Amino acid sequence: MQKFRLGLTINKIEEELWTYFGLKVSQGEISQTITRAATLFGSKFEELKQRIRASSYHQEDETCWRINGINYQLWAFIEKEVALFKIEKSRSHEVPKSIIGERYDGTIGSDRFSAY
Repeated sequence: MQKFRLGLTINKIEEELWTYFGLKVSQGEISQTITRAATLFGSKFEELKQRIRASSYHQEDETCWRINGINYQLWAFIEKEVALFKIEKSRSHEVPKSIIGERYDGTIGSDRFSAY
């Protein structure tokens, strides 16, 4: 949450863990923990993507997301029971296409940005 939702750098996470909880955790350990968490998530991303593709309606949006001072896009695909997020460098139509596929039969709610 600290890294991806709050956008904190690894060194700020390290500082917070020490300040608030008295935990001495190295930056390397924090980075490895984030990588392990992604591995534990496993096939869930693909499962959620398939649920978005199967939905009759979903909402799409994107916003700027900075990681270590570099601009990325945080994409959101949200339906009744699923929220799927993807961080990409690109703001192009290829990103939503990679989630919903070539031929989506449902309705997309959006702000009408051309990528949708």
